[in-house]
Amino acid sequence: FEASLAGVASSNPEIIRDSIRDNKNGTYTVTFPGAKDEPITVKAPTEAELSLYNRGGTHGTWAAIMEKAYGKYRDNHAWIGSYTPQEAADGGGDPSKALELLTGKSTITFDPTKMPQRELANQLERAFAGPNPQAVTASSSAEWKGFFGGGWNTEGNTNDGFVRNHAFTITGFKPDGKGGGMVQMRNPWGGPDGPNGKIEIPLEMLPKNFWSVSITDKKKN
Repeated sequence: FEASLAGVASSNPEIIRDSIRDNKNGTYTVTFPGAKDEPITVKAPTEAELSLYNRGGTHGTWAAIMEKAYGKYRDNHAWIGSYTPQEAADGGGDPSKALELLTGKSTITFDPTKMPQRELANQLERAFAGPNPQAVTASSSAEWKGFFGGGWNTEGNTNDGFVRNHAFTITGFKPDGKGGGMVQMRNPWGGPDGPNGKIEIPLEMLPKNFWSVSITDKKKN
């Protein structure tokens, strides 16, 4: 969810601004564009919640409010039964579904390992072109260990240091450069620059570490 949220914040922050209503009584109502008939009201994040979950930032606690509302929405639909809404938001599943909830738009999802590099570059270039850039996420690969080796390994890191089975935000694409262009990425963990924070990688490295890319559709639904 946070990778998708960061993508929307980077490309169309007004969507998030318009989704949150301050009720002036210590609560906020979040209306996700993809679920307009189901407004979610949550209490303002407490200091304890901000220390344990999304901490917010210099621009306020909007991300923590959105996370809390998403957890409550997800618990309503998946019956997770978590102790806190934020726990229900954790491990939020397919980033494309979070993008659709956050934007009210459909998504285009594809496997970069099965796409020619030029086509992959075109997809990313179109996503960030013009006055209305789109939110883009990438999901890192698991490792196939074979039937006798335990099947899919979702633990640890890829060879280039990206944590496996994890969602990242693609925040930009420079079509010129070695390796087919440069992909700007952000790990929602917000760590130091590198695979745990902000990083820029050659396009050719993307399919070596990621097996799914989701882009919000520029067409209005």
